[in-house]
Amino acid sequence: MLIALLVVLGILSYQRLGVDLYPAIELPYVGVIATLPGASVEEVESRLAKPIEEAINPIEGIDTIEATASEGVASIRVGFVLERDPQQAAQDVRDNVAAAMGDLPPGISPPIVRRFDLEAIPILQIAISGDRDLRELTEITREQVEEELETLRGVGSVSIAGDRERAIHIIVDTDQLDAFGLSI
Repeated sequence: MLIALLVVLGILSYQRLGVDLYPAIELPYVGVIATLPGASVEEVESRLAKPIEEAINPIEGIDTIEATASEGVASIRVGFVLERDPQQAAQDVRDNVAAAMGDLPPGISPPIVRRFDLEAIPILQIAISGDRDLRELTEITREQVEEELETLRGVGSVSIAGDRERAIHIIVDTDQLDAFGLSI
C-alpha cells in the first residue's frame, strides 16, 4: 500500500509539474563595446581595451574578462559569478566605464554597455541571395521581408546585415562653379 501511495503521488505530481519551453534565464554577463574610428588594432588594444579592462577589474564578483580588439572597435565581455545580480553587475560596469572616460582617447564615441539577454538573441536568421545587384537585393529585402516581418505580432526587432545602402555620389567641378560665380 505504501508503494502504491508513492506511485500515485508521483503520477499526480508529474501531471501538475510546470514545464516552460523557454524559461526566463538571466546570466550575469555584460558586454562593453567602444569604438575609435580609424584606429589600428594595436592602438585599440592599448588605448581602449586595456584602460576599460583596468576600470572594470576592481568590480566585485567578476569571474572572467575577455577583450577583443579589431580595427576601430574594442569588445570586452565580463562574466560574473552566478550569485551576482545581473542588473547590479551591469550598473557597476556602466559606472566604472563612465569613470574611466577621462583615461580614454578623445574622439571615441561613448562606450556601449549591455547586459547579456537570452531573449534578445535572434531566433530566426534568413540568408537571401540572388542573381541581382546587391543594392537591388537590399531594396527587395527591406520592402518584402523586413517590413512584413516587423508587422507580425510578437516580433521584437528585425535587422539586416551585409546590406548595401543606395548612395549617390556627386562630383562637383569647383572651377566651373567659380566661373559662374557660385560656391558649393
